[in-house]
Amino acid sequence: MTEKEGDDWESRLATEETFRPEGGENFFDIEARVTAARDDLLASCHKSGDSVVALVCHNWVIRCLVASAMQVGKPDWYDMKTPTASISCLEYDLDCHGEKPKVVYVGLKPEAPNSGAVSIEGGTG
Repeated sequence: MTEKEGDDWESRLATEETFRPEGGENFFDIEARVTAARDDLLASCHKSGDSVVALVCHNWVIRCLVASAMQVGKPDWYDMKTPTASISCLEYDLDCHGEKPKVVYVGLKPEAPNSGAVSIEGGTG
């Protein structure tokens, strides 16, 4: 680790929610970008008549969307935990502008069936 990286890490620990790595985003930047993109996506769905959207994204994006749906304010949403590679489901009523979305589930990790796939060790999974 370089001296500069060490300095950044100490800054990050001191101000987790407002820390912005060089060239990166802090939690508030992420929230603004994600909620704007969500609003654009919902407007596009309303216009096109699409009723189901599957969004595959990073954990921070999921946390931001779930926190927004649960009306968890800044900066508390960054403390929310969702398991990596999990599924979360939110329902938005496209005809009721401003109504709170329904949080169906958060962080679901379904059991994967034995697919016969090759595992990392070389055997069958």
